[in-house]
Amino acid sequence: MRSSYYEETSLQQAITPVIFQQLLPDPQNCNPSGRTALHLALGAPGCATTVLDALLGGKADPNARDNDGETPLHYAVRFQSPSITQLLLKACADPHARNNRGHTPLFCATLDARHDETCWSEHLVALHAIGANIDDPDSDGVTPLYHAISTRSVQTACLLLRLGADPYAGQTQPVQLRVAVGMVGNANIEAIIAVVTRAGLDTSDWVSINSESDQCASLRDLSQSEEGCKVLFDALRKEMFKQPSSKRKEFIVQLSKLYSILGYYPSDPALDACEIEDPKGRASIFGGFADCWQSLFLGRHPVAMKALRREPTHEDAVRRLMREASVWRHLIHRNVLPFLGVYTLDSVPYLISPWMEYGHATDYVKGYPNADPLRLLADVADGIEYLHTFKPEPVIHGDLRGPNILISPSGNARIADFGLTELRTDVFDPDYSTKFHKSGHPRWKAREIIFAETKEAAQRNTTTDIYAFGRVMLELFTAEVPFFNVQETMVIVKVWEGELPQRPCDDKTIARGLDDKMWQLMTDCWHSTPSKRPSVAHVVARLAEALESRSGSNFPSSPAIRRLGKVKLPPKERGSSPSQMESSPGEQEPESSSRPKKRFKI
Repeated sequence: MRSSYYEETSLQQAITPVIFQQLLPDPQNCNPSGRTALHLALGAPGCATTVLDALLGGKADPNARDNDGETPLHYAVRFQSPSITQLLLKACADPHARNNRGHTPLFCATLDARHDETCWSEHLVALHAIGANIDDPDSDGVTPLYHAISTRSVQTACLLLRLGADPYAGQTQPVQLRVAVGMVGNANIEAIIAVVTRAGLDTSDWVSINSESDQCASLRDLSQSEEGCKVLFDALRKEMFKQPSSKRKEFIVQLSKLYSILGYYPSDPALDACEIEDPKGRASIFGGFADCWQSLFLGRHPVAMKALRREPTHEDAVRRLMREASVWRHLIHRNVLPFLGVYTLDSVPYLISPWMEYGHATDYVKGYPNADPLRLLADVADGIEYLHTFKPEPVIHGDLRGPNILISPSGNARIADFGLTELRTDVFDPDYSTKFHKSGHPRWKAREIIFAETKEAAQRNTTTDIYAFGRVMLELFTAEVPFFNVQETMVIVKVWEGELPQRPCDDKTIARGLDDKMWQLMTDCWHSTPSKRPSVAHVVARLAEALESRSGSNFPSSPAIRRLGKVKLPPKERGSSPSQMESSPGEQEPESSSRPKKRFKI
């Protein structure tokens, strides 16, 4: 239709008002398309006000309709400047007139992408100011707001909301997540929440984080829109808590969609009973200090509910659990188990995280012949590097071992259990005993921690994590715990004597990837002098070499492997032991590291 506008009006732009009146003595005449002289004049961009004045002065009808039911005002909002629209409105053009599709001039002002933002928005504001109904729907019952949302016109939707568009008017279509996030910060958040809860979210425009072959792209999207996602998430939850129980279901549905796509959940405030089902039966998993129950989150997502066992020092146990939560809630990484929040049931706090059906790394390697230990170790190293380079201060895990590395549905490793985590600048709470700081399992624990006589000497740091990672390497290559053939009490004796685990030479272990270079990396991690152990960056680089040299693998590449493949170990360091190099800057013996006078709170 628009091409005919140009054909019919290309000469008219050069015609003076006097000649125009001579050619069309009756402004009410129309062509076969039903267009009057006023339609034709307004259909050409840049219509002169003198032409418009002459036609209106000649009794041209400002409300005449063409064969599509469009009035001159419909034309003006699409092709002319706002000043022309103002002239028509002063001449009593009807702002409520609808074309054959049910579009008012205000609706049309939101449709035409040929105008820049300033022009169409001025049309919109002018029509709204004179009383045009901003919520008038088209023939299908769709309002300008929901049409803008369905066409991803974020700026249009935001302006309509700022002008008072009603999120509850007209027919709806699901809101694409990118549009909802794009609206955050540009429109009233309560109005956005109303749109989302009424229309529902369409998350098909975002790659699911559960599809981990595309996980990197998804995480980039999350990073770019992180603030918008957090604001949307937080606002949805807070608005849900204002609603009576009977009206929370729709909020839960939308929160579930967001969680499914983004893979994280706002952990503050604490989880409510409407978000998680109470566990039933006995604990599903029994640990050293805590037990886990399986439950459902947001109505359909399996989760683990971790609670410390009740002891005479129950208050200390609760404080320890909250300490774990205070650190864990800030950690967001593909190789760190997500923290979903704290849920309190019968005065017992539970830490909530996704349920990992494949269990922990040792059982996974043992139970799945196609499991790839080197690939899993690359994931773990990636996660440790994230922790050790965390800002503003490094995070020390403190209890790295197979049972604390869980396997995602896609077979990727995720570091879990931050109960012994420390921040590198932590000082020691006098209420925590030496026993707490020396907690852990001797099969994975560094010698300097096992035999420390004070809390200060037992402080975990990056070097003790690296020591434990070396033990994890052995564990995953052999599918057995370190010193698997030695009783627990005798393990401490062997560590005291400086004895290392024997190198396994069976065919299965070799087939899993334990070669000379990997064994050398393990023994470097177990160096008796902490400062001589490799940094996590060095570990990452040496794993990268191993991954690059491996050919003919049938296993899909994880995000960690793709990133590790880009890491290059300096030639002078390749194949060399850390004991032959200077220690990394910033890595000090635990005894010589300075400590601040107050606890750092993350």
